[in-house]
Amino acid sequence: MFAFMFMMLACGPGDGTGTDTSPPDADVPDPKTGEGCTHHLRVNGQTLDEAGNARVGESWTVLLWCDNILEQGPSVLRINPANLATIDSSDPILTFVRTGEGLISMQVGTMSAEEFITVQD
Repeated sequence: MFAFMFMMLACGPGDGTGTDTSPPDADVPDPKTGEGCTHHLRVNGQTLDEAGNARVGESWTVLLWCDNILEQGPSVLRINPANLATIDSSDPILTFVRTGEGLISMQVGTMSAEEFITVQD
């Protein structure tokens, strides 16, 4: 009986206590603050470098990424100058209406990114 009680004391409280005191993995971005990653925009699943210049009449679905992690939540999409493209009222979609240079910016929660673009004919 004494050996059984000693074994029980040696085992400790177990893994189910919910008090993980190990340090966070430095290679994984913090999902609450976005620290530890580079925020950038992707259009139709590609980085802006891969997508190239936009064309008048083309539509882009714009999303904010933290390295290879999609940022989700309430978002705001903007383009400056505002008359360079229209923004869909319910989805993060830009439709380019004239040529020129501009700045696309997107914010999801407290995270944001902005990138310059050129719209061609």
